[in-house]
Amino acid sequence: MHSHRQVRQPGLIYTGLCALLLFSHSAGAFDFLTLPPSPRATGAGGVLTTAGMEDPLAPIINPGAIGILANHGVIAGCVYAPSTRWFPDWDDDDLRYWSRAAIAGVSAGQASRWTKRKIPVSIGIGYSEVEFRATYDRYGTGGEITRVTDRQYSHGASFGLGYDGPIKIGLGVTTKRVRDTFSENDASGWGADYGLVFFAPFPQVLRADRPRQDGVSCFVTPQISYAATDVGKAVEYVSSPGGPTYLTPLPRTGKVTVGVGAGLASNEAHRPPWQLLSVEVAVQGEDELVLREENGHKYVQPLGDIHVFGDLILGKGNGRIVKRRGCEVNCLDAFYVRRGSEEWAADGYVIESEGWGLRAMGLFRIVQRLVPEAESSRTVKYLARHVDAQLNESRWIVSSPADDTRFRSVSLFFMP
Repeated sequence: MHSHRQVRQPGLIYTGLCALLLFSHSAGAFDFLTLPPSPRATGAGGVLTTAGMEDPLAPIINPGAIGILANHGVIAGCVYAPSTRWFPDWDDDDLRYWSRAAIAGVSAGQASRWTKRKIPVSIGIGYSEVEFRATYDRYGTGGEITRVTDRQYSHGASFGLGYDGPIKIGLGVTTKRVRDTFSENDASGWGADYGLVFFAPFPQVLRADRPRQDGVSCFVTPQISYAATDVGKAVEYVSSPGGPTYLTPLPRTGKVTVGVGAGLASNEAHRPPWQLLSVEVAVQGEDELVLREENGHKYVQPLGDIHVFGDLILGKGNGRIVKRRGCEVNCLDAFYVRRGSEEWAADGYVIESEGWGLRAMGLFRIVQRLVPEAESSRTVKYLARHVDAQLNESRWIVSSPADDTRFRSVSLFFMP
């Protein structure tokens, strides 16, 4: 079975985006869906850490993140800046890729102020857009040159459920419409993403029935998550107006992430918990779940060739999956540094990445403690509890024209 499985080539996806999207669909339809939609995750090698779930773009990678975000009773939006230059050395700005997302979540736990009883469940909904656009010269049969702009894009609606007890669980599903108008092709179809996120912050799990005590405490948070993305029927392509049609599958993939975070948190009765310092490491295995054959294609089981214990926990590799490793360091919930890598074992190809982030909520809390007047200010207190903004930037480090490609996003949050 493995000898017939097509492995996505990094040279096609990263250093040959133009050729792939303009001239060939033989490697798989809608390959833009496999590009990194979240600059925050990209900085950590494309891996979503538990802190990385607090990103409105995270549900594009794993819809289970909607449930985790909904646990906060949040309204949030994010824009991934479309100014990304994919090939800086080529001095070409005609390739554009961007994503946008908006999320709203309601936590039943917020009703405890009236019912005097905590209800640890939440519901979230979301909307997302992902688009890849290229402007290029198209040559006609008579030698004429036409400047055209073609697109691949998806629009998705998401729904998620969250559990906010001693353990945290997020479940989510996204239904999306995809379309491709590249190189005189025209195709559209429907797909879906499914996700599950689970993490257990210790010692909260062990002390679930005890009131929170003031002071500084240690915590350890293991996590595991799974996502099946681009699940759907094969898409029918029309190669040219009135021309022949052919079927090609969406790039269905399975992703498993295993990680752990640890650090110090400040607990005060009249304030939300504040992470003073934390370090998270995570590893992810990804495999394409499409088996292409001469007379068509079929799908394989949800994990593909991913062996959770051997590949992710023990660190072994089987040569048939994409393996990502990521690390994120957080200081005062305000400053973030990330580092990661993405390894295509079948080709011996490695993409490294790094990134940083700033978070307004952590800065508000720093001001509260450093400026005496801010401690009594209702405005600062309100901002520290209910408003947040995040700026995240990352870049690729790779031996190809895509080296130093930079990604940036801005997120806004309101927590009633």
